[in-house]
Amino acid sequence: TAALRALQAQGVVGIAFNTAFHGLDFYKDIDPLLARLADLGMWAQFQVSGDQLVALLPRIFRVRVRTLIDHAGRPRMVDGPQAPGLRALAQLADSGLGVIKISGFVKFSEQGFPFDDVQAHVQRVWQMFGADHCIWASDWPYLRATSRLDYGPMLKLTERWFSPEQCQPMMWDNPKRFFDW
Repeated sequence: TAALRALQAQGVVGIAFNTAFHGLDFYKDIDPLLARLADLGMWAQFQVSGDQLVALLPRIFRVRVRTLIDHAGRPRMVDGPQAPGLRALAQLADSGLGVIKISGFVKFSEQGFPFDDVQAHVQRVWQMFGADHCIWASDWPYLRATSRLDYGPMLKLTERWFSPEQCQPMMWDNPKRFFDW
């Protein structure tokens, strides 16, 4: 807890957990850490893939930790909109504990830029979480990307998918409110 407080004093707002890369078993013993984050009002950011959030959700709810879901929940597009992982996203949205990051389309698109196949999913999670619980990120520096991406085209894509009124909270107001940026 003292180490987390020291990090918090330096502006750190939470810890990222990458279950999409490391798997769920890698993080099987993090409940005490999640509890410390919750006690300090810090965030647990999860990059999940497919239905991994289903297994994490009971822990998130039990500990009541503020949760940021990276890469729009990173669904398997072939599973469709009723996949268990998407139902878990809806539960997290309903709980008020969750915020979703509108980012990382290259991680789950089956078509690549301009990611037309993920637009419906992105709009769905926007509706689930609402304007006050979505944040935008470019996902730069595009680690392990299968094709070249640039920041500018990602901004243009966001401008095409969202109105200026939707972008204001997602890109400015919410990061400031949640992370004191």
